[in-house]
Amino acid sequence: MLRSIRPRFPDLLLLVLLGISLVGVGFAGQGPARDRTSLSHLSLPDHELLREGDVVLRRGKGIISESLRHFSLQDPSYSHAGILVREQDRWMVVHAIGGEDNPTDKLKKESLAAFCRSDLSSAMGIIRLDLTPADRVRLKRIVESMLEAGPYFDSDFDLASDDRLYCTEFVYKAVLAATRDRKFLPLTRLSGREYVACDNLYLNEHARIIYSYSSNRK
Repeated sequence: MLRSIRPRFPDLLLLVLLGISLVGVGFAGQGPARDRTSLSHLSLPDHELLREGDVVLRRGKGIISESLRHFSLQDPSYSHAGILVREQDRWMVVHAIGGEDNPTDKLKKESLAAFCRSDLSSAMGIIRLDLTPADRVRLKRIVESMLEAGPYFDSDFDLASDDRLYCTEFVYKAVLAATRDRKFLPLTRLSGREYVACDNLYLNEHARIIYSYSSNRK
C-alpha cells in the first residue's frame, strides 16, 4: 500500500528560493507594474467585524505562494499572513514580504484592500485570537515598533533571527511578545527544523476563523 510522501523542509525551501530567483529575473512576476487604484480586490468583511490585532491570511497566486502553502502540513489553504491595525477610519495590514511587490524587502504596511488584491490572491481569511484588551494594546505598540525598526524579509526562513522576518514569523513573534506567553502559538517541525506555518496561526486553541472568502467558490 502506498503511503503519502511528506515534504522535507529543504525541498520546500529550495522551491521558494527558486521562485524568488525567477521573480528577480522576470519569469514569475505579474508583468509590468499597473496602477493599483484600478485593481479589484477580494470580497472584504464589514469593517464592524474587525478588531486591531486580528490576523489576515491570503492565498497568493504564483510559484512562490504555491510553494509556501505546503509549509502548512495540516491545512495548506493560505500562503501569507499579516496583522490588522487601524489608522483613523482605515484598516491596514502590516506584513513581512519580499520580491517585486515590495522592492525594499522591509516590513510593509498597506490597506486591507491592497493586501487582498484579486490579481495577487485567490482567497483570504480573518483570524481572531483570544487576546485580552491589554494584549491588543501591547500588540499594536509592538507592531508599530517593529515597523519603525524596519526588519528585512527573511528568505532563509530562520526562526532564530530577529533582524530578518518572514511573514508568519513576524505574526508569531509579535503575538508572543504581546501575550507574554512563549507557548501561545504552536510551531511546525519538519526535517529537524522548527518554523511557523500559516496553519499554526489558526489551528490552535487560541484562534478562530471569523471570516473567509475564496474566488474559487462555486
